Amino acid sequence: MKTPAKNFKGILYIQLIELPVDQQELLVKTIHKDLFIKILIGEKILSNCLQYVDYELWYNNVYSINRDAQTPANVVEQPGVLANH
Repeated sequence: MKTPAKNFKGILYIQLIELPVDQQELLVKTIHKDLFIKILIGEKILSNCLQYVDYELWYNNVYSINRDAQTPANVVEQPGVLANH
């Protein structure tokens, strides 16, 4: 599931730590580290942020394809046979 964007002064972003674990792991392996940004909110610095446009591109072009490749397509079960038994 795609994580919704946060908005700070017109900057749409996500923070790596808020993504599901599978997305976190794949994202750090497949995205260029220079795309990560830091955002200063008040006196707090949020690190490992990603502009939402970059996250959406990654989600649609890397994560979705990787997830779909791992999901068996068109699995046909025989009548009367329980799956995983």
